[in-house]
Amino acid sequence: MFNKIKDWGSSQAAAVYLRAKIERYAELKTLEIDRSAKKIHMVFQLKGETEAIDLRVNEYALSHEKEHDFVVVAQVECSREWLHLLSVDHLVGKKLKIPSVVAKLL
Repeated sequence: MFNKIKDWGSSQAAAVYLRAKIERYAELKTLEIDRSAKKIHMVFQLKGETEAIDLRVNEYALSHEKEHDFVVVAQVECSREWLHLLSVDHLVGKKLKIPSVVAKLL
């Protein structure tokens, strides 16, 4: 029960952060983080598009090195093939530097 509450709080805080980052391009409809399973599910609507996009990070890992936080996405699924391929090519397996506030939410 406590983990679900923490996940809900993390999801809400991360949604506020992400909405500010993507508001020019898309509207975030849903963001759910499962910290114990290391999964993220989001649904967003690109501006000018009629259908929402479903994106799932099915596995990720966090690391902290030299005062910086990183995330590595191991597996991703997306409802749009082009975005799935783009994610596989440029996201999966890459060590991405993230703000410490984001790392604390994941």
